Amino acid sequence: MRDCPAPEAIEQVATDPDAAPPDVLEHIAACPRCRERLDRADPGANWVLLADTRPDHEPRGWFLDRLKTAVRYAATGPATRGDDPVVPGYAIEDEIARGGMGVVYRARDLALGRTVAIKVLRADLADNASQLARFFGEAKALAALQHPNVVPLFQVGEVGGRPFLVMEYVGGGTLRHAMGGPWPPGAAAKLVRTLADATAAVHKIGVIHRDLKPGNVLLCGDVPAGDRATLTPKVADFGLARFLDDTNRQTRTGDVFGTPEFMAPEQARGDHRSIGPETDVWALGVILYELLTGRAPFAGETWRDTLEFVQSGEPVPPPVLVPGVPGELAAVCLKCLKKKPQRRYRTAGALRDDLDQFLANRPVSALPRSRLGRLVAGVRRNPGPAVPWALLVAVLVVGGVLVAVREQDARRRAEVAAAEADQLRTRHEQALRELYAARIALAEQALATGQPERAEAILMTCKPAGGDADERGWEWNYLLNRVHGPARLDLKLADSQRHGFEDVHLVPVGEATSPDGRRTVRIGEDGVPVLYDRDGRALLRLPTAGSRVIGVLFIKEGRWLAARTADETVVAFDGAPP
Repeated sequence: MRDCPAPEAIEQVATDPDAAPPDVLEHIAACPRCRERLDRADPGANWVLLADTRPDHEPRGWFLDRLKTAVRYAATGPATRGDDPVVPGYAIEDEIARGGMGVVYRARDLALGRTVAIKVLRADLADNASQLARFFGEAKALAALQHPNVVPLFQVGEVGGRPFLVMEYVGGGTLRHAMGGPWPPGAAAKLVRTLADATAAVHKIGVIHRDLKPGNVLLCGDVPAGDRATLTPKVADFGLARFLDDTNRQTRTGDVFGTPEFMAPEQARGDHRSIGPETDVWALGVILYELLTGRAPFAGETWRDTLEFVQSGEPVPPPVLVPGVPGELAAVCLKCLKKKPQRRYRTAGALRDDLDQFLANRPVSALPRSRLGRLVAGVRRNPGPAVPWALLVAVLVVGGVLVAVREQDARRRAEVAAAEADQLRTRHEQALRELYAARIALAEQALATGQPERAEAILMTCKPAGGDADERGWEWNYLLNRVHGPARLDLKLADSQRHGFEDVHLVPVGEATSPDGRRTVRIGEDGVPVLYDRDGRALLRLPTAGSRVIGVLFIKEGRWLAARTADETVVAFDGAPP
């Protein structure tokens, strides 16, 4: 790896990636340190997120291509009132929201005398084909929808080369501003039931919202303090919406769009082929969870932590955090948050129906009731004639119920302990990865400034301690190789074997293929090289006397295989064993 580009080269990529030299872009694609520098040069862009979520099967050119387009998504600074557009037929009154794609204004319809909301594409995106496609995609989705809980579209137009949408003005603020701690379970279920019904209508026309969250749920009118049961929500902001039958998709495999706390696992890993109605069901489950508990089910200290938790962590059951949450409603919520889409509600309509069941005090599909549970529910619905029998049954089973309650409480405590332990483990692993990356950057800097001893000391701190995973990869081996320079062959070899190998400089790589393509050697996780034939069958493990191998190479036209170990020895093996 050559030296990292100068700061001015990084600045050039941040401001004009199309003019950047190809070798600089190629270096940034391969260098985590320079991607971090690029991220600091333009914090508004999504540089590191695009790089870190590149699928393993995608070529590096994918990142270079995304690198050239990402600059166009960088957020601009706040606008002044002098930037307000002039839209014929409307009087702009105030800017009420600004996002990554557009600016929303409150305006007065001069002909009809009503207050409306006008969303205008940002001026710096007016020539961006993909952003124009997203903007008109939102218009297309809104135009196809007719539902009392979806913000309706009144008009589409263009002013000064910038398209705009005229929509209903919903003046009660967003659901985010009305959260304020745990809600009563009934009010939470009712509101999410309304959102699920609206989302089902969205899905019915073949659209996936992909960004459902409290900030994209508008509330009608002024709501009396504490009177959450009267809230009327409306789903808004279809800027990331996608038609399921759209073959000209604006999002590529590996792109990550949305809000991390509300992303489904398939969104978090950029697997857009798996995104469907279940993705929006997940987001509705996150909203329900936050309404019930007053906290998000997946929230890390950074967005990277959050994306990791979404994919690998498990939420603490709501009744553990708020004991008054009914088990049936908690089961509905947790079913929405299953990692695999096929284990969630397959449609928003199915979620709506289960919430209807809960609100009517009937069994939900997420948690079928026992016989006793059905009896209790029946008494609640028909208290008169059922009371004597219910009292008799209650007396007979009271002991069993107490035991069951205690067992359930113990299980819940065990679940929360396991979930918290899992989150702590995930945080610890993430911290180790970040610490390792920082140490690698420091070691590289020490080498660049002529301090090999300091670089070696830093590299030695990267060795795993205790039961921690070994984070060291080829970059650690590469830097260690630069510290010590060329290694020589093991002196145990006969003179005839050593001839011609004395000055072998083995750059550490984890895999090598013979010149004839018939054999491949790969270094395993245990540091032992394994030789494979062209069909991928393992031929043998190469003995290294317990030393960790850090690099392999076929030499002498493939007749020999050289393996460099961490203790500065190069061992030669027969490159074509029987």
